[in-house]
Amino acid sequence: MNRYDVSMKNYIAADLSICREERQYALYLSNILRYYGAHEHREKIREGDAELYRFLVRLYVLCGICEEETKEIPKELTIENVFYEAAFLRDFLERNRRIKLAGKRKKDGSEIEKICRQKSYLTTKGDQADYSVGDIGRIEADSFNYCLLKYVMSVGDKEAINTIGSDVIAAITERNYGHNEIPDGLLSKAWEKQLLVCMMNAKPDLAVCYARGDKRYLLFLECKFESRESSYGRKDRSGENGSGENGSSQKEGDRLTQTRVQWHVARFLTEYLTDHFRDEPIGIPASMADKEQSVLVTFGRNDDEPEKLEIGKLIRLERKIFSGNV
Repeated sequence: MNRYDVSMKNYIAADLSICREERQYALYLSNILRYYGAHEHREKIREGDAELYRFLVRLYVLCGICEEETKEIPKELTIENVFYEAAFLRDFLERNRRIKLAGKRKKDGSEIEKICRQKSYLTTKGDQADYSVGDIGRIEADSFNYCLLKYVMSVGDKEAINTIGSDVIAAITERNYGHNEIPDGLLSKAWEKQLLVCMMNAKPDLAVCYARGDKRYLLFLECKFESRESSYGRKDRSGENGSGENGSSQKEGDRLTQTRVQWHVARFLTEYLTDHFRDEPIGIPASMADKEQSVLVTFGRNDDEPEKLEIGKLIRLERKIFSGNV
């Protein structure tokens, strides 16, 4: 048989793979990160297949989980969760919206209303049952969209939210502003609206939650195979003269890329939203924070490109998980 035959056998076949869809290889990468996220599983591959263990270490480095000079994956490093194409902002918005709606159906000061309000993601002012519906303090306390708009406006000017009148803030609803019109008076600049829409619709290929010692991190991976990173028409105006209020180094002429949008999502989740999850503090790893973008992972057909993950070894390592020969 011709090794280049068009067949299902060759659809996924290392350097012969017909498949050009990076999601397929991202799925393999997800399985590897989930399984070998445990130290005992990494030890088995280290003892049983030195070549694949070296590849696993390089995989951790290229994914931004370990430093470049790493020779062995630290024992204290544990991957807790890997999420595939998670629509984080849409999902957090919807959960908070449903909780709020449940509370509004019980606008009687009852225990149910109190519990619903306390479960809102942004309960920062203690017992929220004392706030009336429509009260500005109430909106600031439990509105996902208020928190998101505050973040987007702060990218260009951290004091901008303070210039918005209470009547405009009161018009904020828990709608998906990625698909619905933004209230008049908010985000008047085109680049702000573009950023908000992109953030609401962002779905990183993989989101990795991992712990190293007593610190926890949220890492986003954007995977590519025979394709380039997408960018959007509006530039990310993080600040005048190429230096934003929040320490951004993005220049005025730079475009808003997939990895840049994902960095904004991760920063919003870790610094503005889940910061309120007092029992599970989580940060952004240096591999994202230093460049202010998510990590771009590129797959390649051959092992002579050190900046790419060779799909042949990726497939071999993933198949060991299910073969029982790890």
